[in-house]
Amino acid sequence: MESNSKQNEDLYFGYEAAPSKNIPPKQIFVIEYPGYIKNINKVLHTLGSEKGLKKAINEDLMELRFRPDDPFCHPINGDVIPTSNLLLKVTRRKKKQNKTVNHEEEKTSVKDDVNFDILGIISKTCRFRGMSDYQYVPNMNHPILEYRKALESLNVNKIMDFESIINNIKEETNLPPPSFSRVECPMDYGYQQNTAVVKVLVKKGDGQPPSLKLINRSRRKKFIAISITYDIDNVPEEPPSESLKNIEQMPQESINGMRKLFEERPIWTRLALENNLPLNDKRNIKRLLPLVAYLMSNGPWRDCWIRYGYDPRLNKNKEARFYQLLDIRNTRRPTKLGRAKRLLHIQEEATVEKDSTAKSGDSRPSHIFDGTSTCRDIAVFQVCDITDPLLKRLIESSDSVQEFCDEHDGFYKHSELIKMRKVMRRKFKALTEGKILKDEDFDDLLNAHDDESENEDGGEDEEGISDIDSESKDEQIISRVRISD
Repeated sequence: MESNSKQNEDLYFGYEAAPSKNIPPKQIFVIEYPGYIKNINKVLHTLGSEKGLKKAINEDLMELRFRPDDPFCHPINGDVIPTSNLLLKVTRRKKKQNKTVNHEEEKTSVKDDVNFDILGIISKTCRFRGMSDYQYVPNMNHPILEYRKALESLNVNKIMDFESIINNIKEETNLPPPSFSRVECPMDYGYQQNTAVVKVLVKKGDGQPPSLKLINRSRRKKFIAISITYDIDNVPEEPPSESLKNIEQMPQESINGMRKLFEERPIWTRLALENNLPLNDKRNIKRLLPLVAYLMSNGPWRDCWIRYGYDPRLNKNKEARFYQLLDIRNTRRPTKLGRAKRLLHIQEEATVEKDSTAKSGDSRPSHIFDGTSTCRDIAVFQVCDITDPLLKRLIESSDSVQEFCDEHDGFYKHSELIKMRKVMRRKFKALTEGKILKDEDFDDLLNAHDDESENEDGGEDEEGISDIDSESKDEQIISRVRISD
Protein backbone atom coordinates (compact mmCIF):
# COMPACT_ATOMS: atom_id res chain seq x y z
CA MET A 1 0.00 0.00 0.00
CA GLU A 2 2.80 2.36 0.92
CA SER A 3 4.73 1.54 -2.27
CA ASN A 4 1.68 2.30 -4.39
CA SER A 5 1.16 5.63 -2.65
CA LYS A 6 4.82 6.57 -3.14
CA GLN A 7 4.63 5.56 -6.80
CA ASN A 8 1.53 7.67 -7.24
CA GLU A 9 3.27 10.57 -5.51
CA ASP A 10 6.26 10.31 -7.87
CA LEU A 11 3.94 10.27 -10.86
CA TYR A 12 2.05 13.25 -9.46
CA PHE A 13 5.20 15.39 -9.24
CA GLY A 14 6.25 14.30 -12.71
CA TYR A 15 9.52 12.49 -12.04
CA GLU A 16 10.75 8.94 -11.73
CA ALA A 17 12.51 7.89 -8.54
CA ALA A 18 16.26 7.27 -8.93
CA PRO A 19 17.48 3.73 -8.31
CA SER A 20 19.20 3.06 -4.98
CA LYS A 21 22.19 0.82 -4.24
CA ASN A 22 23.81 -0.47 -1.10
CA ILE A 23 27.45 0.52 -0.54
CA PRO A 24 29.61 -2.53 0.19
CA PRO A 25 32.23 -2.19 2.97
CA LYS A 26 35.08 -3.22 0.67
CA GLN A 27 38.10 -0.83 0.82
CA ILE A 28 39.83 -0.15 -2.51
CA PHE A 29 43.26 1.37 -3.28
CA VAL A 30 43.28 3.33 -6.57
CA ILE A 31 46.29 4.34 -8.65
CA GLU A 32 45.88 7.16 -11.18
CA TYR A 33 48.43 5.80 -13.64
CA PRO A 34 49.92 8.50 -15.93
CA GLY A 35 49.91 6.41 -19.08
CA TYR A 36 47.89 4.28 -21.48
CA ILE A 37 47.46 0.77 -20.08
CA LYS A 38 47.66 -2.23 -22.42
CA ASN A 39 49.38 -4.86 -20.28
CA ILE A 40 48.55 -4.82 -16.58
CA ASN A 41 51.59 -6.97 -15.71
CA LYS A 42 53.96 -4.45 -17.28
CA VAL A 43 52.21 -1.65 -15.43
CA LEU A 44 52.67 -3.41 -12.09
CA HIS A 45 56.34 -3.98 -12.98
CA THR A 46 56.87 -0.22 -13.42
CA LEU A 47 55.32 0.33 -9.96
CA GLY A 48 57.63 -2.12 -8.21
CA SER A 49 55.34 -5.15 -8.42
CA GLU A 50 53.63 -6.41 -5.28
CA LYS A 51 56.44 -5.15 -3.04
CA GLY A 52 56.04 -1.61 -4.34
CA LEU A 53 52.27 -1.68 -3.82
CA LYS A 54 52.62 -2.82 -0.21
CA LYS A 55 55.17 -0.07 0.41
CA ALA A 56 52.83 2.53 -1.07
CA ILE A 57 49.95 1.46 1.15
CA ASN A 58 52.07 1.50 4.32
CA GLU A 59 54.31 4.53 3.67
CA ASP A 60 52.04 6.73 1.47
CA LEU A 61 54.73 6.94 -1.23
CA MET A 62 54.90 5.22 -4.61
CA GLU A 63 57.66 5.31 -7.20
CA LEU A 64 56.94 4.88 -10.90
CA ARG A 65 59.84 3.84 -13.15
CA PHE A 66 59.20 3.69 -16.88
CA ARG A 67 62.45 1.69 -17.24
CA PRO A 68 62.14 -0.66 -14.27
CA ASP A 69 65.07 -2.84 -15.32
CA ASP A 70 67.44 0.15 -15.44
CA PRO A 71 68.89 0.80 -11.94
CA PHE A 72 69.69 4.40 -12.96
CA CYS A 73 66.14 5.25 -13.99
CA HIS A 74 64.88 8.23 -12.00
CA PRO A 75 61.37 7.59 -10.68
CA ILE A 76 58.28 9.77 -10.66
CA ASN A 77 57.05 10.14 -7.10
CA GLY A 78 53.38 9.62 -6.38
CA ASP A 79 51.59 10.76 -3.24
CA VAL A 80 49.06 8.47 -1.57
CA ILE A 81 46.29 10.57 -0.04
CA PRO A 82 43.12 9.55 1.83
CA THR A 83 39.92 9.79 -0.20
CA SER A 84 36.26 8.90 0.26
CA ASN A 85 35.17 8.10 -3.30
CA LEU A 86 33.11 5.26 -4.74
CA LEU A 87 34.23 2.86 -7.47
CA LEU A 88 31.41 2.33 -9.98
CA LYS A 89 31.04 -0.35 -12.62
CA VAL A 90 28.93 1.02 -15.47
CA THR A 91 27.49 -1.40 -18.04
CA ARG A 92 25.94 -0.15 -21.26
CA ARG A 93 24.04 -2.57 -23.49
CA LYS A 94 22.64 -1.81 -26.94
CA LYS A 95 19.85 -3.68 -28.60
CA LYS A 96 20.64 -5.00 -32.06
CA GLN A 97 18.51 -3.48 -34.80
CA ASN A 98 17.52 -4.71 -38.25
CA LYS A 99 19.95 -3.56 -40.94
CA THR A 100 17.08 -2.52 -43.19
CA VAL A 101 16.02 0.22 -40.75
CA ASN A 102 17.30 3.59 -41.92
CA HIS A 103 19.63 5.72 -39.83
CA GLU A 104 17.01 8.24 -38.66
CA GLU A 105 14.66 5.55 -37.44
CA GLU A 106 17.56 3.83 -35.65
CA LYS A 107 18.28 6.98 -33.63
CA THR A 108 14.74 7.21 -32.37
CA SER A 109 14.14 3.53 -31.76
CA VAL A 110 17.41 2.45 -30.12
CA LYS A 111 17.45 3.03 -26.36
CA ASP A 112 20.62 2.26 -24.39
CA ASP A 113 20.31 0.03 -21.36
CA VAL A 114 22.72 1.47 -18.73
CA ASN A 115 23.30 -0.23 -15.39
CA PHE A 116 25.77 0.52 -12.63
CA ASP A 117 27.08 -1.29 -9.57
CA ILE A 118 29.06 0.04 -6.60
CA LEU A 119 32.14 -2.13 -6.14
CA GLY A 120 33.49 -0.49 -2.98
CA ILE A 121 34.86 2.58 -1.21
CA ILE A 122 38.10 4.16 -2.46
CA SER A 123 39.86 4.89 0.82
CA LYS A 124 43.28 5.74 -0.68
CA THR A 125 44.32 7.19 -4.02
CA CYS A 126 47.81 7.47 -5.46
CA ARG A 127 48.27 10.54 -7.66
CA PHE A 128 51.26 11.46 -9.79
CA ARG A 129 51.30 15.26 -9.92
CA GLY A 130 55.06 15.81 -10.13
CA MET A 131 57.18 16.28 -13.24
CA SER A 132 59.47 13.53 -14.42
CA ASP A 133 63.15 14.07 -13.67
CA TYR A 134 65.76 14.32 -16.42
CA GLN A 135 66.75 10.87 -17.62
CA TYR A 136 70.20 9.63 -18.60
CA VAL A 137 70.75 6.16 -20.00
CA PRO A 138 74.33 4.99 -19.38
CA ASN A 139 76.14 2.25 -21.26
CA MET A 140 74.45 -0.93 -20.10
CA ASN A 141 77.66 -2.92 -20.70
CA HIS A 142 79.75 -0.73 -18.41
CA PRO A 143 81.68 -2.65 -15.69
CA ILE A 144 80.13 -0.49 -12.97
CA LEU A 145 76.67 -1.69 -13.96
CA GLU A 146 77.89 -5.26 -13.86
CA TYR A 147 79.26 -4.66 -10.37
CA ARG A 148 75.96 -3.17 -9.23
CA LYS A 149 74.11 -6.24 -10.48
CA ALA A 150 76.57 -8.35 -8.51
CA LEU A 151 75.75 -6.38 -5.35
CA GLU A 152 72.02 -6.84 -5.90
CA SER A 153 72.39 -10.58 -6.50
CA LEU A 154 75.04 -10.97 -3.74
CA ASN A 155 77.54 -12.51 -6.15
CA VAL A 156 80.51 -12.80 -3.79
CA ASN A 157 83.07 -13.64 -6.47
CA LYS A 158 82.35 -10.50 -8.52
CA ILE A 159 82.17 -8.37 -5.40
CA MET A 160 85.64 -9.54 -4.36
CA ASP A 161 86.97 -8.55 -7.81
CA PHE A 162 85.92 -4.92 -7.30
CA GLU A 163 89.48 -3.58 -7.37
CA SER A 164 90.29 -5.31 -10.65
CA ILE A 165 87.05 -3.97 -12.16
CA ILE A 166 87.93 -0.40 -11.18
CA ASN A 167 91.48 -0.70 -12.53
CA ASN A 168 90.21 -1.87 -15.93
CA ILE A 169 87.99 1.18 -16.37
CA LYS A 170 89.76 3.65 -18.64
CA GLU A 171 86.93 5.85 -19.90
CA GLU A 172 84.83 8.22 -17.82
CA THR A 173 82.05 6.53 -15.89
CA ASN A 174 79.48 9.36 -16.24
CA LEU A 175 77.25 7.85 -13.60
CA PRO A 176 74.02 9.85 -13.17
CA PRO A 177 73.27 11.37 -9.76
CA PRO A 178 70.27 10.28 -7.66
CA SER A 179 68.34 13.21 -9.14
CA PHE A 180 69.06 16.02 -11.58
CA SER A 181 66.34 18.45 -10.53
CA ARG A 182 65.04 19.28 -7.07
CA VAL A 183 61.81 20.74 -8.46
CA GLU A 184 58.89 18.35 -8.89
CA CYS A 185 55.94 20.69 -9.35
CA PRO A 186 55.87 23.09 -12.31
CA MET A 187 55.84 26.80 -11.63
CA ASP A 188 52.87 28.79 -12.86
CA TYR A 189 54.81 31.71 -14.30
CA GLY A 190 51.96 33.36 -16.17
CA TYR A 191 54.36 35.41 -18.34
CA GLN A 192 53.71 38.57 -16.37
CA GLN A 193 56.10 41.13 -15.00
CA ASN A 194 56.64 41.28 -11.26
CA THR A 195 54.12 43.81 -9.94
CA ALA A 196 56.61 45.00 -7.31
CA VAL A 197 59.14 46.05 -9.99
CA VAL A 198 58.60 49.53 -11.41
CA LYS A 199 60.43 51.50 -14.09
CA VAL A 200 61.98 54.79 -13.01
CA LEU A 201 63.74 57.43 -15.11
CA VAL A 202 66.98 58.58 -13.49
CA LYS A 203 68.15 62.08 -14.41
CA LYS A 204 71.74 62.64 -15.51
CA GLY A 205 73.79 65.79 -15.64
CA ASP A 206 75.46 67.52 -18.57
CA GLY A 207 72.27 67.49 -20.62
CA GLN A 208 72.29 63.71 -21.10
CA PRO A 209 68.96 61.93 -21.51
CA PRO A 210 67.61 60.14 -18.43
CA SER A 211 68.31 56.43 -18.08
CA LEU A 212 65.77 53.73 -17.30
CA LYS A 213 66.16 51.87 -14.00
CA LEU A 214 64.18 49.01 -12.48
CA ILE A 215 63.36 49.27 -8.77
CA ASN A 216 61.93 46.47 -6.65
CA ARG A 217 59.55 48.08 -4.18
CA SER A 218 59.21 44.90 -2.12
CA ARG A 219 62.94 44.48 -1.61
CA ARG A 220 63.74 44.03 2.04
CA LYS A 221 66.20 46.42 3.55
CA LYS A 222 69.24 45.22 5.43
CA PHE A 223 69.81 46.32 9.00
CA ILE A 224 73.26 46.22 10.53
CA ALA A 225 73.75 44.78 14.02
CA ILE A 226 76.96 44.41 16.00
CA SER A 227 77.82 40.90 17.15
CA ILE A 228 80.80 40.32 19.46
CA THR A 229 82.49 37.31 21.02
CA TYR A 230 83.09 36.87 24.74
CA ASP A 231 86.86 37.50 24.50
CA ILE A 232 86.56 40.99 23.02
CA ASP A 233 88.25 43.70 25.10
CA ASN A 234 85.70 46.51 24.93
CA VAL A 235 81.99 46.31 24.28
CA PRO A 236 80.29 48.63 21.75
CA GLU A 237 79.16 51.97 23.16
CA GLU A 238 76.77 53.03 20.38
CA PRO A 239 75.02 51.59 17.32
CA PRO A 240 76.83 51.47 13.97
CA SER A 241 76.45 54.40 11.63
CA GLU A 242 74.61 52.20 9.09
CA SER A 243 71.84 51.57 11.63
CA LEU A 244 71.56 55.26 12.52
CA LYS A 245 70.71 56.02 8.89
CA ASN A 246 67.49 54.05 9.29
CA ILE A 247 66.47 55.58 12.63
CA GLU A 248 64.20 58.11 10.92
CA GLN A 249 62.16 55.28 9.40
CA MET A 250 61.14 53.97 12.82
CA PRO A 251 58.51 55.62 15.05
CA GLN A 252 60.12 57.45 17.96
CA GLU A 253 57.57 55.89 20.30
CA SER A 254 58.78 52.40 19.36
CA ILE A 255 62.43 53.35 19.88
CA ASN A 256 61.66 54.87 23.28
CA GLY A 257 59.74 51.75 24.29
CA MET A 258 62.68 49.50 23.38
CA ARG A 259 65.13 51.76 25.25
CA LYS A 260 62.90 51.69 28.33
CA LEU A 261 62.99 47.88 28.36
CA PHE A 262 66.79 47.85 28.23
CA GLU A 263 66.97 50.46 31.01
CA GLU A 264 64.88 48.19 33.23
CA ARG A 265 66.91 45.12 32.28
CA PRO A 266 70.22 45.40 30.41
CA ILE A 267 70.21 41.88 28.88
CA TRP A 268 67.36 40.21 27.00
CA THR A 269 66.74 37.19 24.85
CA ARG A 270 64.76 37.85 21.72
CA LEU A 271 61.92 35.63 22.91
CA ALA A 272 61.61 37.55 26.18
CA LEU A 273 61.56 40.83 24.26
CA GLU A 274 58.84 39.62 21.91
CA ASN A 275 56.70 38.67 24.90
CA ASN A 276 57.05 42.18 26.35
CA LEU A 277 56.52 44.24 23.18
CA PRO A 278 53.26 45.40 21.60
CA LEU A 279 52.27 43.82 18.30
CA ASN A 280 53.53 46.63 16.05
CA ASP A 281 56.93 46.78 17.75
CA LYS A 282 57.18 42.99 17.64
CA ARG A 283 56.94 43.15 13.85
CA ASN A 284 59.75 45.72 13.72
CA ILE A 285 62.00 44.03 16.28
CA LYS A 286 64.74 43.40 13.71
CA ARG A 287 64.89 47.12 12.98
CA LEU A 288 64.68 48.23 16.62
CA LEU A 289 67.24 45.91 18.24
CA PRO A 290 70.39 47.21 16.45
CA LEU A 291 69.51 50.75 17.59
CA VAL A 292 69.70 49.99 21.32
CA ALA A 293 71.71 46.77 21.83
CA TYR A 294 74.48 44.52 20.56
CA LEU A 295 74.56 40.73 20.32
CA MET A 296 76.96 38.40 22.16
CA SER A 297 77.52 35.24 20.14
CA ASN A 298 79.05 32.98 22.80
CA GLY A 299 79.75 32.70 26.51
CA PRO A 300 77.27 32.72 29.40
CA TRP A 301 75.13 35.33 27.58
CA ARG A 302 75.27 33.78 24.11
CA ASP A 303 72.56 34.90 21.67
CA CYS A 304 71.48 37.60 24.13
CA TRP A 305 70.99 41.27 23.28
CA ILE A 306 72.93 43.56 25.62
CA ARG A 307 72.47 47.30 26.09
CA TYR A 308 75.17 49.44 24.47
CA GLY A 309 77.93 50.32 26.93
CA TYR A 310 77.00 47.56 29.43
CA ASP A 311 79.72 44.93 29.98
CA PRO A 312 78.33 41.91 31.88
CA ARG A 313 81.83 40.43 32.39
CA LEU A 314 83.04 43.11 34.81
CA ASN A 315 83.16 42.23 38.51
CA LYS A 316 81.22 45.40 39.35
CA ASN A 317 78.33 44.00 37.31
CA LYS A 318 77.86 40.78 39.25
CA GLU A 319 74.11 41.23 39.00
CA ALA A 320 74.58 40.20 35.35
CA ARG A 321 74.64 36.58 36.58
CA PHE A 322 70.84 36.73 36.80
CA TYR A 323 70.73 37.25 33.03
CA GLN A 324 72.90 34.22 32.19
CA LEU A 325 71.39 31.39 30.20
CA LEU A 326 70.48 28.10 31.81
CA ASP A 327 69.72 25.48 29.21
CA ILE A 328 69.30 21.76 28.79
CA ARG A 329 69.15 19.83 25.57
CA ASN A 330 67.48 16.74 24.10
CA THR A 331 64.32 17.37 26.11
CA ARG A 332 62.10 15.66 23.58
CA ARG A 333 61.36 12.00 23.79
CA PRO A 334 62.85 9.85 21.02
CA THR A 335 60.50 9.90 18.06
CA LYS A 336 60.54 8.11 14.74
CA LEU A 337 61.55 10.34 11.86
CA GLY A 338 58.95 10.69 9.14
CA ARG A 339 59.13 11.47 5.45
CA ALA A 340 58.55 15.05 4.41
CA LYS A 341 55.36 15.30 2.39
CA ARG A 342 54.03 17.84 -0.04
CA LEU A 343 51.70 20.47 1.33
CA LEU A 344 48.12 19.38 0.70
CA HIS A 345 46.54 22.60 2.03
CA ILE A 346 44.54 20.56 4.55
CA GLN A 347 45.22 21.04 8.24
CA GLU A 348 44.43 18.42 10.81
CA GLU A 349 42.03 19.38 13.59
CA ALA A 350 44.75 19.11 16.23
CA THR A 351 46.99 21.43 14.22
CA VAL A 352 44.23 23.98 13.77
CA GLU A 353 43.43 23.96 17.47
CA LYS A 354 47.10 24.34 18.32
CA ASP A 355 47.50 27.29 15.96
CA SER A 356 44.40 29.02 17.29
CA THR A 357 45.62 28.55 20.85
CA ALA A 358 48.99 30.02 19.97
CA LYS A 359 47.39 33.02 18.27
CA SER A 360 45.05 33.69 21.14
CA GLY A 361 48.01 33.86 23.51
CA ASP A 362 49.08 31.78 26.49
CA SER A 363 48.35 32.86 30.04
CA ARG A 364 52.03 32.51 30.90
CA PRO A 365 54.81 33.89 28.66
CA SER A 366 56.88 31.20 26.96
CA HIS A 367 60.19 32.60 28.28
CA ILE A 368 59.18 31.92 31.92
CA PHE A 369 59.81 28.57 33.66
CA ASP A 370 57.77 28.06 36.83
CA GLY A 371 58.43 24.34 37.28
CA THR A 372 54.77 23.35 36.89
CA SER A 373 54.18 23.66 33.14
CA THR A 374 56.05 24.00 29.85
CA CYS A 375 55.21 26.05 26.77
CA ARG A 376 57.75 24.58 24.36
CA ASP A 377 59.97 21.59 23.72
CA ILE A 378 63.26 23.40 24.30
CA ALA A 379 64.63 24.54 27.64
CA VAL A 380 66.66 27.74 27.26
CA PHE A 381 65.87 30.34 29.90
CA GLN A 382 67.55 33.34 31.43
CA VAL A 383 68.14 32.80 35.13
CA CYS A 384 65.96 35.78 36.07
CA ASP A 385 63.04 34.21 34.16
CA ILE A 386 63.08 31.03 36.27
CA THR A 387 60.43 31.35 38.99
CA ASP A 388 60.48 27.76 40.24
CA PRO A 389 61.02 27.98 44.06
CA LEU A 390 63.62 25.20 44.23
CA LEU A 391 65.71 26.53 41.36
CA LYS A 392 65.26 30.12 42.56
CA ARG A 393 66.76 29.11 45.90
CA LEU A 394 69.87 27.78 44.16
CA ILE A 395 70.08 30.81 41.88
CA GLU A 396 69.91 33.40 44.68
CA SER A 397 72.21 31.52 47.06
CA SER A 398 75.45 33.38 47.82
CA ASP A 399 77.25 30.01 47.95
CA SER A 400 76.64 29.61 44.21
CA VAL A 401 78.56 32.76 43.25
CA GLN A 402 82.27 32.99 42.46
CA GLU A 403 84.46 36.10 42.58
CA PHE A 404 85.30 36.33 38.87
CA CYS A 405 83.48 35.85 35.60
CA ASP A 406 84.32 32.65 33.75
CA GLU A 407 83.98 32.32 29.99
CA HIS A 408 81.90 29.14 30.35
CA ASP A 409 80.08 29.49 33.69
CA GLY A 410 79.90 33.25 34.18
CA PHE A 411 79.63 34.30 37.84
CA TYR A 412 78.30 30.92 39.02
CA LYS A 413 80.46 28.10 40.31
CA HIS A 414 80.77 25.24 37.89
CA SER A 415 79.44 22.65 40.36
CA GLU A 416 76.42 24.80 41.26
CA LEU A 417 75.61 25.44 37.62
CA ILE A 418 75.66 21.70 36.92
CA LYS A 419 73.39 21.14 39.91
CA MET A 420 70.90 23.69 38.54
CA ARG A 421 70.93 21.99 35.15
CA LYS A 422 70.29 18.57 36.66
CA VAL A 423 67.39 19.82 38.74
CA MET A 424 65.93 21.61 35.74
CA ARG A 425 66.38 18.57 33.49
CA ARG A 426 64.60 16.28 35.95
CA LYS A 427 61.73 18.76 36.32
CA PHE A 428 61.43 19.28 32.59
CA LYS A 429 61.46 15.56 31.83
CA ALA A 430 58.75 14.94 34.44
CA LEU A 431 56.58 17.71 32.97
CA THR A 432 56.83 16.21 29.48
CA GLU A 433 55.52 12.97 31.00
CA GLY A 434 52.65 14.79 32.74
CA LYS A 435 54.11 14.66 36.26
CA ILE A 436 54.98 17.33 38.84
CA LEU A 437 57.76 16.35 41.23
CA LYS A 438 58.09 17.38 44.86
CA ASP A 439 61.18 18.97 46.42
CA GLU A 440 62.00 15.68 48.17
CA ASP A 441 62.56 14.07 44.77
CA PHE A 442 65.67 16.23 44.33
CA ASP A 443 67.40 15.46 47.64
CA ASP A 444 69.94 13.21 45.93
CA LEU A 445 71.00 16.08 43.66
CA LEU A 446 70.96 18.83 46.28
CA ASN A 447 72.91 16.82 48.87
CA ALA A 448 75.56 15.58 46.45
CA HIS A 449 79.12 16.80 46.97
CA ASP A 450 80.82 18.92 44.34
CA ASP A 451 82.81 16.04 42.85
CA GLU A 452 79.72 13.81 42.80
CA SER A 453 77.66 16.59 41.25
CA GLU A 454 80.14 16.90 38.41
CA ASN A 455 80.57 13.18 37.78
CA GLU A 456 77.04 11.90 38.37
CA ASP A 457 75.09 11.25 35.20
CA GLY A 458 77.82 12.73 33.05
CA GLY A 459 75.89 12.24 29.84
CA GLU A 460 73.30 14.69 31.12
CA ASP A 461 75.91 17.38 31.65
CA GLU A 462 77.45 16.86 28.25
CA GLU A 463 74.06 17.43 26.65
CA GLY A 464 73.28 20.43 28.81
CA ILE A 465 76.52 22.36 28.45
CA SER A 466 77.00 24.00 25.09
CA ASP A 467 80.25 24.19 23.22
CA ILE A 468 80.82 27.93 23.44
CA ASP A 469 84.53 27.85 22.63
CA SER A 470 83.92 28.72 19.00
CA GLU A 471 86.74 31.18 18.32
CA SER A 472 90.33 31.53 19.39
CA LYS A 473 91.14 33.87 22.29
CA ASP A 474 94.01 35.33 20.30
CA GLU A 475 91.60 36.88 17.82
CA GLN A 476 89.48 39.78 18.99
CA ILE A 477 86.86 40.41 16.38
CA ILE A 478 83.84 42.62 16.20
CA SER A 479 81.74 41.08 13.47
CA ARG A 480 78.89 42.86 11.81
CA VAL A 481 76.00 40.71 10.76
CA ARG A 482 73.23 41.69 8.40
CA ILE A 483 69.71 41.24 9.66
CA SER A 484 66.92 41.09 7.11
CA ASP A 485 63.20 41.03 7.62
